[in-house]
Amino acid sequence: MRVLFITLFGLFSTGLSAQSLDSLKIEAIQNNPSVLASYHLFEAQLERVAQVNALPDPQLSAGVFIQPIETRVGPQVAKVSISQMFPWFGTLSARGDAAALQAEAAYAVFLNEKLTVTRNLEITYYEWLEWHESMTILQDDITLLERILNTAELQAEVGEASLADVLRLQIRIEDVKSNLNQLRNQEEVILTKLRSHLNRVDSITIQLEVVPIDSMDYFITWPVDSGIDNHPRISRFLSLRNSEISREEAAKKAGYPSIGLGLDYMFVNPRSDMSVPNSGQDAIMPMVSISLPIFRSKYNASIREAQLRQNAYDYQSQNEANAIRNEWEMVKFEWLYNLEEVRRLESNVDRASSTLRLLVSAYEADGADFNGVLEVEELLLKYRLEELSAKINLLKTKSQLNYLLGENIEK
Repeated sequence: MRVLFITLFGLFSTGLSAQSLDSLKIEAIQNNPSVLASYHLFEAQLERVAQVNALPDPQLSAGVFIQPIETRVGPQVAKVSISQMFPWFGTLSARGDAAALQAEAAYAVFLNEKLTVTRNLEITYYEWLEWHESMTILQDDITLLERILNTAELQAEVGEASLADVLRLQIRIEDVKSNLNQLRNQEEVILTKLRSHLNRVDSITIQLEVVPIDSMDYFITWPVDSGIDNHPRISRFLSLRNSEISREEAAKKAGYPSIGLGLDYMFVNPRSDMSVPNSGQDAIMPMVSISLPIFRSKYNASIREAQLRQNAYDYQSQNEANAIRNEWEMVKFEWLYNLEEVRRLESNVDRASSTLRLLVSAYEADGADFNGVLEVEELLLKYRLEELSAKINLLKTKSQLNYLLGENIEK
């Protein structure tokens, strides 16, 4: 049923219009297996709160005397007892707090999964955009080369250009077409990766919205890192540490006596040998019991276990914070590097484009500087592809930054 729904959803969405990146994010969060798994684990952990917060089950017992016990008012033939144990004051609330904090840690795992899936989806979408724009750039280059080839063939017919020029242009066009064909084969690889993020079956066609790279906001102001300490990867261990504090408190209180309240009801038959006052009257006996936690080793071990786990989670939190700060600095370096690359390559593309226009016009006029035309054409293609790659890397870096800042999720 679920596969049928996803199939119909995919056919409906692709049949109407191409999907935007925002709609892909929503679909991924709703359908990605890792997100769904982490959310169900969080819900499962929530169920632990009710389990540990409950009182022990009351005890009900009944017995029949094989030989009735004679009493003054008659033979006692059976007894029914009911009792309820109550842990020391605050024990249940401490256990409940520990379970609730563990659920909070599970929720932090769920939030991190949402962030991770969103980041990976964005990066894959940007890879597809790079593929799409690269196809356009190569096709533009082929169109330009074919235009120059037509000029070269006309000039060769009248003896103003050599056949070697025509051959070099034909080889150059075939090389670019070969690169275009190889690039075309990469689309399915990217789309397969995208389907895995969306948990879609392979039979569904994905129609993606094409957003011009230059219209996307990849020039951002680098923020301060004050929000990193609130990342779910760190808050998870803080919640687990606080959970162990509550567990330590519960372990201490478990070492205190538990109090039990009960009631015995004894069935008494009337005496048959004589008449006495209250003959056959059943007996009722309230009871109070108390546990004696004299074997202290298990309680002390529980306390030490909770304390050691607190230390462990402290170290894990510090280690995760260090890892995130390292990722932060690496992302910042990549951002600055690609930002400088975009500026450099934009300038190179502008100059190469202007130069190539002049060279092509001169070549079409009198066949001048054929070698210069090919050299600048090759340089321009190289710079355009590198500029595209640098811009895509900036967008990927922005996705990494959003992940580290915990953005693009609804808590």
